[in-house]
Amino acid sequence: MVIFLCDNYRDFRGVLAYLKENQIKQETVANFLGIGRTTLNRKLNGASEFKLSEVKLIHEHFNVPLEIFFKDFWVNRLNISSLSISCNILIDN
Repeated sequence: MVIFLCDNYRDFRGVLAYLKENQIKQETVANFLGIGRTTLNRKLNGASEFKLSEVKLIHEHFNVPLEIFFKDFWVNRLNISSLSISCNILIDN
């Protein structure tokens, strides 16, 4: 699996919507991750960054598709030629 983490892109509204649609409370996710609900809310609203390990745990435990974490980036930003971003490529075997 290859994941691109881009420093200038933090939009997790799709994740927040998924949690709401599936009646998964932010407090439940925060407790599972061992962080405060306010901290999780800041991450979901782009004020703070998710760690890759947190993304993986949310994906595995709450069945949040990885595509939701990165969907809006690929759909809305990938084809913009003037966008300057810094990305790290992570390969997980």
